Amino acid sequence: MYLDCVVDGQPCSALVDTGSTICLLRKGLLPRTAGPLPEDWTPTNTELLTVTGERTVLPGKKLLSVVVGMSQTSHEFWLADIRDECIVGLDLLAHWGARVDVPGAVLCLGNETVPLRSGWSHHGEAAAPQPPPRHPCSPAPSRRSRAAETKGEPRGSIAAQTSASQPLSPHVLLAHPSPETVAAVEELGRQSGEHLSAPQQEQLQCLLRDFVDIFAAREEDCTRTALVQHHIDTGHAAPIRLCPHRLPLAKRQAAEEMIRDMAANGIIEPSDSPWAAPMVMVRKKTGGWRPCVDFRRLNAVTRKDSYPLPRIDDALDYVAGSCWFSSLDLRSGYWQLELASVALPKTAFTIGQGLWQFKVMPFGLCTAPATFERLMERVLKDIPRTRCVVYLDDLLVHAKDFDQAVHNLREVLTAIRSAGGETGERVVAYYSCSLSRPERNYCVTRRELLAVLLAVRHFRPYLLGTRFTLRTDHASLTWMLNFRQPEGQVARWLEILQEYDFEVQHRPGRQHANADALSRRPCLTDECRYCSRQEERGLGPSSASAGPGDSEGDVEPFTTEQLKQQQANDRVLVKVRGWLETQTRPDWPAVSSQGPEIKSLHSQWGSLELHDGMIYRRWQAPGGGIDRLQLLVPHALRSEVLRWVHGAAGSGHFGNAKTVRRLRQRFYWPGCRQDAELHVHCCDVCTAQKGPSRRSHAPLQQYLVGAPMERIGVDILGPFPITEAGNRFVLVAMDYFTKWPEAYAVPDQSASTSAQRLVDEMFTRFGVPDELHSDQGRNFESRLFSEVCQRLGVKKTRTTPLHPQSDGLVERFNRTLATQLAILTSQHQRDWDQHLPLVLWAYRTAVQESSQCTPAALMFGRELRTPVDLVFGSPPEPEIAGGPELDYFRRLKERLSTVHQLAREALEEAGARQKRAYDTRAHGPTLGPGDKVWVFCPQRKRGLSPKLTHHWQGPGEILDQISEVVFRVRMPGRGRRVVLHKDRLAPYHPLAPEQETGGSQSGSPPSTPSAETDNDGAFYYIEFAQLIRI
Repeated sequence: MYLDCVVDGQPCSALVDTGSTICLLRKGLLPRTAGPLPEDWTPTNTELLTVTGERTVLPGKKLLSVVVGMSQTSHEFWLADIRDECIVGLDLLAHWGARVDVPGAVLCLGNETVPLRSGWSHHGEAAAPQPPPRHPCSPAPSRRSRAAETKGEPRGSIAAQTSASQPLSPHVLLAHPSPETVAAVEELGRQSGEHLSAPQQEQLQCLLRDFVDIFAAREEDCTRTALVQHHIDTGHAAPIRLCPHRLPLAKRQAAEEMIRDMAANGIIEPSDSPWAAPMVMVRKKTGGWRPCVDFRRLNAVTRKDSYPLPRIDDALDYVAGSCWFSSLDLRSGYWQLELASVALPKTAFTIGQGLWQFKVMPFGLCTAPATFERLMERVLKDIPRTRCVVYLDDLLVHAKDFDQAVHNLREVLTAIRSAGGETGERVVAYYSCSLSRPERNYCVTRRELLAVLLAVRHFRPYLLGTRFTLRTDHASLTWMLNFRQPEGQVARWLEILQEYDFEVQHRPGRQHANADALSRRPCLTDECRYCSRQEERGLGPSSASAGPGDSEGDVEPFTTEQLKQQQANDRVLVKVRGWLETQTRPDWPAVSSQGPEIKSLHSQWGSLELHDGMIYRRWQAPGGGIDRLQLLVPHALRSEVLRWVHGAAGSGHFGNAKTVRRLRQRFYWPGCRQDAELHVHCCDVCTAQKGPSRRSHAPLQQYLVGAPMERIGVDILGPFPITEAGNRFVLVAMDYFTKWPEAYAVPDQSASTSAQRLVDEMFTRFGVPDELHSDQGRNFESRLFSEVCQRLGVKKTRTTPLHPQSDGLVERFNRTLATQLAILTSQHQRDWDQHLPLVLWAYRTAVQESSQCTPAALMFGRELRTPVDLVFGSPPEPEIAGGPELDYFRRLKERLSTVHQLAREALEEAGARQKRAYDTRAHGPTLGPGDKVWVFCPQRKRGLSPKLTHHWQGPGEILDQISEVVFRVRMPGRGRRVVLHKDRLAPYHPLAPEQETGGSQSGSPPSTPSAETDNDGAFYYIEFAQLIRI
């Protein structure tokens, strides 16, 4: 273990050796110590016994200053001929009272910890064993790996007098980390642990110090792994030679410098290959240049690798429930993989001067992602994805707690170390974009090309280096990308697209519904059951304009033969056809045992006719008019007819009367009116937009209180124009018993502002309430506000969503407050906060209809003086005026008790009167757990008109009944559970299977839907009902 120290002003790397009893200094480290012993050193002839059993003479010693971390002292050092710069022995460690923490890789000096580094130290002729020849190993280049050098041997190799006793598995021997890497790892630990506690930060720093050898701060510090080699299988394809691109002078100089650096770092080597590809220089976002080779022609003849890449949605499932995440990125990950020897010539490239080939896997190969993913999964094969998720060179280590996160991270770093991979830090950026106002004015073709540009730029990490197919319904893109001399903006866009390898395929819009659906879906929420059902059946939204179940322009009408066949297959109409063909009307005894439909058609014998083999009914509308022939619809087509006459384009989703009239113009069957009305009543599209025909109006629920500050209601009123004091909102609070109002002008409606004003202004003057009631605003539902209530012992309640009647007292006062402010404020409306005290004064001294008292009298036991009292004088109050203080207190207490009792009686009477008046309008069905319901969810979305938005969603399911009017409901779509008031719910009526086909084949009339109705038929209907709405 090594540490950084300063000896006699000379920085050096010292070996911490607890087996040494003295401190040693290498000859030549300090000035004038390489030759004869300086005069200021004390000569000695002491012999030192080394760890190998050899004896060496120490020529001299001296008391030198030594600095380690923040600790400084003077200590005796002995001059010796050693390979390490300095050895810190046990005597100096004992002098400091130091403690070596080997697992944590730190030296503890009192309250200070000094990091220790791992490294090699070779004493005498001992060295690390050399692997067999078939597994060549060499240390990574390092400017500071002096401890790893052996005299008389070439730099970069380690040898022993005897060969290794056992063969070693292929791996990479890492040299001592560079100073840049050590500093970078230390900084990485500090940045990553800013949000951690001190013990956690120390634990993280210790972990990183243990693995500092696998981090690389520079490209040249990266090593190789032999676990996987990349192959390029081109079959029998002839070598492809392409001419180099001409590079501008600025790019050429940068390209030549990068080629020299890559050659020096062993990434490329000179080549005599018959293959050749041009190199281009791409500017990085940091301003530098990145060398890229155009391997598109090579990729075209390369046999593709089918090794799968991980799915992003699967990765999200693996990290579910984790709270601690560590992100790792392999620095130059592709360059840590070696190329197979036969693949080296195929990567040859040129910039016009010389021919080079890669020794490592380059970027841009079509099979590179699969090879790298295979390597990472082999490296991390023993680590489950529930601990580490890997996607190419990005690793996400996750856990549910900190200790497990450190354990998982240690496992991953250990696996990377065994494979020879190295990690590096990078910044991850997220992209989102919408068309700007000028971009919306582009022509269609330019907008389509811009969409391609933004899409490939967004998916660049997945598309770059991989050949992909671009499908578009805009045919112009197929030839626009092949412009020979593009100009202006289009030329710049096409230049950006040239770095991608893709093929453009045109697909007509009729077959392009999978992409069009993302921009043409009628709703913008993933919870829409109707759209998801359409996508499952493969119905494109463009089919809405044609009719149920048919694509636009592809409507196939029923032929006469098809209608004849349908009537012939119907068990009722086939009997009627036989009557008409024989012109024989059966007697009543023959049909009396049949179903209602047979009897109804038998009674209309005179109106039934046969035309071209199809059965019609002659009918005249009530009130006169021309006669019409109505087609008798068989059972199998009745649901289809109802969809067309009610929900198809041009039908309009009208109500009962218009739908029945439209139906009777062309079609008839016994009970068609009832079927049409039931169809309209159960139409999900109509209900979602228009709402149920009769909404619930639950009975009034009262909350009576009997003392001041027993329950208060709070709300935010605004926004108003910003005043000179910077106020924009009004925080309103009101006592439910006394009706005493408080209103504070505030600059914002944040949770901190609301909580601070209530505590400082109201609770400190009137006391802490027992219960606080509010709506579901974010400021009142925040963790801060809830914690304030919890610490003060206040019970926090809230209204149900979109039901402000639950806090009607405050809502009604808001209207009164806004009215009074509108009367008093000036035209510029920036002085409204100055009138708040006057409005509150007036309200507090006004008699309330429910309590028959003023809020001031109920709160203080006396009336407040008003301007009227100042003008005309106040009436005497002998009961509490004068007398000693105790007598005054007794009289005040008695009066408050009397006033409160009278107020309670008045409130009870007023509450009963209000409930009787309110409940006269109360109505609605009885709901219970398990019932399917419609849920009223009014939504306002930017860019959408609320008049064209569906405000009812269904079907939801009632899970529990909390009170008489409050239910817990599972919302449609993702199944979110919410608590709702009964007024926002309505029964859901699906179509039963027999109603879906227009009734039973036996001729019985359609039945009324019940709670036990099977929903499959309803879903079938809903799909087409939603389809025609688009």
